[in-house]
Amino acid sequence: MAFDAARQRYNRRLAPDFNVFDFLAPDELRLSSILAWLLSPTASHGQGTLFLAEFLHELELDWPIDGLEGARVDIEVGTPERRRVDLVVRMTGAVLGIENKPFAADQPNQVADYLVWLDREAPERRRCLVYLAGTLGGIPSEGSIAAAALVDRQAAKQFRATSYPALLPWLARCRGLCGADSVASFIDAMMRYIRSQFMGVRDMTEREQLVKTVRQSSDNLRSALQVIKAASDIRSSVLSTLEDQIRSTLPNGYNLLSYNMSEKQYSNVQIAMPGIQGICFSIEFQAGDHHWLIYGAKVRGGDFDLETRTRLDAAFGLGRRVSEHWPWHRRAELTEHIFPVAGDWRTSEQPWIEMAEGTLAQKIVDAAQAFREVLTAAGGGTASMEQLHSR
Repeated sequence: MAFDAARQRYNRRLAPDFNVFDFLAPDELRLSSILAWLLSPTASHGQGTLFLAEFLHELELDWPIDGLEGARVDIEVGTPERRRVDLVVRMTGAVLGIENKPFAADQPNQVADYLVWLDREAPERRRCLVYLAGTLGGIPSEGSIAAAALVDRQAAKQFRATSYPALLPWLARCRGLCGADSVASFIDAMMRYIRSQFMGVRDMTEREQLVKTVRQSSDNLRSALQVIKAASDIRSSVLSTLEDQIRSTLPNGYNLLSYNMSEKQYSNVQIAMPGIQGICFSIEFQAGDHHWLIYGAKVRGGDFDLETRTRLDAAFGLGRRVSEHWPWHRRAELTEHIFPVAGDWRTSEQPWIEMAEGTLAQKIVDAAQAFREVLTAAGGGTASMEQLHSR
């Protein structure tokens, strides 16, 4: 294909597959730090209030922009309810809170609690909570805030819902107005990261070529639209093959305890490992629609001691604790050494292609075997296999 040949010819000069964000592998906290850096007038980007003023404009908040020089930006701000607001921007006469939700699901009453906190924080000042979702159209769940209350807050300009894809116009304006080449390059990288991570676009030129090809004829367009309509059925069909692939790939002594992979939140795979009691290797979606995949050690009784955690950290990188049943996990990323799989299956074609080719099952089994090696050295768990099956 001529397009592929041209892309290869200019790859050395353009390096379209390179992005510094691939090395940063941002999680929620790191993304919050990057946003805080962009919004802070005193940050090292040297652009003063430019980015903050453009952000307020993007949110359609008719707040005065005079005096933004004194704005203070903080992350992980604690509340009396023992919650943490991801970002808080305190300005003269106004307070802006940002709930950063690129990957995680809402907690019960979370958004409602943050709005009450803002009411107390700025009772006589303008205030607004921004809900920043990973996908276009993302809004808080009913469990996070009642729909009627959300409508009232929106009408009062005290709540705005946006998303990372919706930030692209703001970032594009910041990029165009920025006077520092190094900062502009960083914004370019962030925009490419958003397109890749949250929109599934790895190369804009390639996507534009695809759109051009589809529009060349009515037959092409009709076929493309039929594929779009069948996308959910196609994914379900491909996903249905994964269970048998895992079973046929598991070595002797390993047991597929649970397989309920679907578009539902908390759908998962659990694998028991020989010689390890009370702990299984698991992958699980923490959000619905094949989103926010994690992998790690799941406990079904017994203790998960500090030595086990330390060994897993040393072998695979620093893990996190979700609950007593998920004492150690990491978020799935293509850059992960032990489990190089995309964490968002909505926007990445990689896991679906690997399922169709039969290679994803091998990655899951390889990760389970690697976990067994570490857990065996650490002494494993203490619960019985019956306890593993009981939950």
